[in-house]
Formats: sequence, C-alpha cells, structure tokens
Amino acid sequence: MKIQPLFGLAVILAGFFASQAALADEMPSSDPICAVINEARANMRKGSGYRELIYQPMKGGRTREYREYVILPDKIYWRFSGRTEWKTSDPPGVWRFTKCTVIKDKDGFHYLANWHGEESLASAEVWLTPDRKKFVKTIRRFRRGELVFPFSVVTSIFDYEAEKAKPPAGME
Repeated sequence: MKIQPLFGLAVILAGFFASQAALADEMPSSDPICAVINEARANMRKGSGYRELIYQPMKGGRTREYREYVILPDKIYWRFSGRTEWKTSDPPGVWRFTKCTVIKDKDGFHYLANWHGEESLASAEVWLTPDRKKFVKTIRRFRRGELVFPFSVVTSIFDYEAEKAKPPAGME
C-alpha cells in the first residue's frame, strides 16, 4: 500500500517539528532585553538552588505569604505557608519571557514582560539582581482561566542564601 511510506514520512516530520518546538523553548529570545531576563532565569536553574516565597494579594495593598518553595536542580520541595508538612515535585518546566521592556526606577533592574509558563500566560514585572544574573522579585498577573494559584496576581520573592535553599530537615 502507498499509505505506509506516507505514514513513515509523517512520523519523521512530526518528530522533527516536535524537536524544533522543544529547541525553541530553550533558545534565547532574539530580543536583547528578553535575552537578559531569560538568561537570568536559566542562571537560577544552574545554581545550587534557591528559595521562592509566593505571596497572595490582600485588601489595602498588603500581601500574605501563601506558599514556600525550595527549588534544587533535581527536585522541588514546597509547603503551604504556616504548615510543617513538605511535599515534593519535579523541577518546573521552562519559563520564557517575551515582549520585554525596561522600566527605569529606583529599585534597580525592573522590566515588564509576558511570562509563558507550561500551560499559562501572564503579564509580568521582573526585578533582577544588580549583576542581572538572577531574579529578585516577580509579579505575575494571570488572565482568567489561566490561573496557576487561586488568585490572579502572584508575587514571588527569591532568596539564594545557601542555608535557606536546601532540602527541609529529614528530607535530604
């Protein structure tokens, strides 16, 4: 039958396009501003680990700690704030930033961008360390229907102190 050779070609083409899509996620943006942000994100994953605190917005502009993450190269530990029980998961997928703009302000390296997660999109504000190698803070604003948390505005604070970026006691 003539269908079998076409099926083989379709499989080869599907594999090629899937590999190209995977490479596109790993390739830095051609936008030099986004390249700085995406490189800072990649640097975070290359290090020995970091801690991320997720904050929920409250009335009056205040925030409340919602979740704590300890992110290591091969595993994530997380817990809801105020609880002692830690859970584990695999490292996060690739985040990517597009449409990046520099914001001039007193807080240092501050950017506006579109944040692309594994299955969601958010507008984001990103603050980088003075050497522009890692994140200090992000604020992500998710669209309805694409929420990652039970609230649409997510503030993350990042901490690279070795003592705080290690597995919780008893989970080493």
